[in-house]
Amino acid sequence: REAPPPLLPPPPPLSPPPPPPTAPAPGSVEALDELHTSKSYETLYEHLAARDDAAELHLAWRFARAHHDLADSLPEADKGRKEALLRAGLAVAEAALAR
Repeated sequence: REAPPPLLPPPPPLSPPPPPPTAPAPGSVEALDELHTSKSYETLYEHLAARDDAAELHLAWRFARAHHDLADSLPEADKGRKEALLRAGLAVAEAALAR
């Protein structure tokens, strides 16, 4: 009688699937950039306006951009608010450059 054929070694264990992507921490630069990417300009503006460190350069340019993007998203009938946002955003940018 013949010997049975050798058994194949068991396959290597499957590696666990990668964890799902995590959302950026609220208030992080990544979260702020995600708000900009999703065109949530009002929320982005509010988050930056509430920060104590919004004058730091890496946040100041985002804050100036948020002013512009929010102003740009407003209807033409809201000219007063548009102009105020644009002027305030320019002031934020100029103050950041002056440092």
